[in-house]
Order: sequence, then structure tokens, then C-alpha cells
Amino acid sequence: NNMKIMKNILSLCLLFAIQYAHADSVMIHVTGNILGSTCMVDTDSRNMNVDMGEAMSGQFRKAGSTGEWVDFQLSLSHCPAAISQVTSTFRGTADTDTPTYFANQGSGDGVALELSTRDHSQTLSSGDQTTTAVNAADGTGVVPLSARYVATTGNAKGGSFESVVEVTFTYE
Repeated sequence: NNMKIMKNILSLCLLFAIQYAHADSVMIHVTGNILGSTCMVDTDSRNMNVDMGEAMSGQFRKAGSTGEWVDFQLSLSHCPAAISQVTSTFRGTADTDTPTYFANQGSGDGVALELSTRDHSQTLSSGDQTTTAVNAADGTGVVPLSARYVATTGNAKGGSFESVVEVTFTYE
């Protein structure tokens, strides 16, 4: 009988122990960033200054008159093998008279900036894009461009010329 009482007491103890052996659950919130593989914009292409040179205001007496093309390029390097092309998006203040061109923010009047692909097949306005292949052998890419003055109203007035175009690269 003592044995039976001991078994009952032991069973009761186990029953109470089971009731108090609950598990608590917790949530672990893990955060971080996965950075995409990108190309490196070469030093000469960062904050680039393109010297358009001087032009005479008399050259821009008629709307649509243009100056000489000035060629330049944006260069990329160290592109990972997974990147096969780069899309360049151009943004800047559009000229109020001819929104296809970028506005002159200098003191001159009646002249804007025409930005184009190097082969002049595409005039680039704010929001436009071009796509450039990446050289798989050396991981480089070149965005060849040209720019020139263009008369927007005719009878241009002399003064300084300054236009700012921001280029954003998207890697694919």
C-alpha cells in the first residue's frame, strides 16, 4: 500500500511539473542589406565638366541654329560578369521655349543645350535613356555622347552658358 501511495504522489508531482514546464516562444527579427553588384564610374566621368567653348551670339539669330558638336564620354569599369548592359537616364531642367533641350542657367539668353548620342541618332531630353553594352572581357562600358549649343528663340543674347545634366546608371 505504501508503494501505491508513493506512485500516486510521484504521479501527482509529475503532473504539476508538466503544467509548469511550458515553453515560451520569441521572435527574432533579423535585418541587413544585400548590395547589388555595380560598375564603378571612372574618376574623370564623375562631376564631369564639358567645355563647350565660345560661340558668337550672331551665330544664333534664327531658332534652331546650332553650334559645333563637342564629343565626350562617360566611362565605367570594374563591372561584374553578371552585368551585361548599363542603362543611362538623363535628367535636368528643360528649356522653357524648347523642352527637348536642357536649359541654360547662365546669363546668356535664347540658347540651350542639345545633348545627343555620339552618332547623333538620338537627341536626349530630360527623362530619356540610352543602353550601353558592357565589354565582358574587361568589365568596362563607355557611354559616348555629344553636346552643342542650339538657338531656342533666335536673336540670342551674349552671356555665360551653364547647363547641368544628371545621369543615373541602372545595371542589368
